Amino acid sequence: MRLIGRLLLVAGPMVVLTAPALAETTILPGFWESKNHSELLITQDSTDRKCITPAQVETYLSGPANNHYTCVYDHRSVEGGAVKLAGHCVDNNGMKMDVAIAGTYTLESFHLKAQLRTKFASLPIAGSASIDARRLSAECPAPQPKPVAASVN
Repeated sequence: MRLIGRLLLVAGPMVVLTAPALAETTILPGFWESKNHSELLITQDSTDRKCITPAQVETYLSGPANNHYTCVYDHRSVEGGAVKLAGHCVDNNGMKMDVAIAGTYTLESFHLKAQLRTKFASLPIAGSASIDARRLSAECPAPQPKPVAASVN
């Protein structure tokens, strides 16, 4: 499920940590590419490119979430090149999922692996998701203008 893979790397982290502590020791802002893999009923792979702003750096590894999920991490450790998170997420339809994330990071790369557990029709379902990301450049590309739709007369 592509949405599960995006759980690991999408805008909107839910956790705020102090900026000075993380800004110096986690990842650098810039243009990033991620290779995502997820296995939860089906297997999916995708590649995304995203601009991570200086304002996003401080929380990017400490509370992955997206606009499809609301996540709370009861256990959170991001320091010394290692990430460990444990908590739960609820999607927009009310489906609950336990999430455990472990990984490593450098200033210009990170690898995260998530173990996912949920229930569907009372049946336990386990899955996993991973992301390998690397910084492509310090600068983000300029936004592309949106095409103007031709009007039909």
